[in-house]
Amino acid sequence: MFNDPLIIDDCISRKFSDHIKSVLMSAQIEWYYQYDITYPEEKMPIGFTPRPGLSHLYYDNVRSNRPLSQWYHLVFPVLLEACDKAGVKFDELMRARSFMHLPANPNTNLLNHPHIDYEIPHLVCLYYVNDSDGPTVVYNETLRDIKEENLKLEDLTVRMEIEPKQGRCVFFDGHIYHSSTQPVNGSRAVINFNMLSPSYDR
Repeated sequence: MFNDPLIIDDCISRKFSDHIKSVLMSAQIEWYYQYDITYPEEKMPIGFTPRPGLSHLYYDNVRSNRPLSQWYHLVFPVLLEACDKAGVKFDELMRARSFMHLPANPNTNLLNHPHIDYEIPHLVCLYYVNDSDGPTVVYNETLRDIKEENLKLEDLTVRMEIEPKQGRCVFFDGHIYHSSTQPVNGSRAVINFNMLSPSYDR
């Protein structure tokens, strides 16, 4: 089903998306510093320069079968509405978290590290909280083509670049390599859902 990323605009109502934005782009929610926006410090690939950012973890089925954040019940309906609009079913939520990218120097390399979120088969739903620059780059290559420990940027070819737009979500095979891009003209906020799904062709 997901040979190509599936983009859904206005996946939730405008009032709901404005409310999500008002919470996540404010001091109401607790943001936590990350050494690198893609990799934890202990798993940082050799030769890569860390890209600091902020994150917030709502749910992680490895750590707990209960929500880890008071804001989980705000963001989980985003996934339900997006899946309903896209015709996607899922069996289990694996993890839900948000990332905040802060404006970067436009004279630097703005592309963050290509990666996958999990090695086990899964589906990604990425929801864009606000309009911003800093596209999501989706590559042609997957974990089946290149193991992550052997990954080199020069081995990847770009399939699609998805511009952040408030209320937009994108579904894609979690084994497809992808990168975020640092914004220049303002902050960039997303909600990232990883799930087990019968819609994913294993």
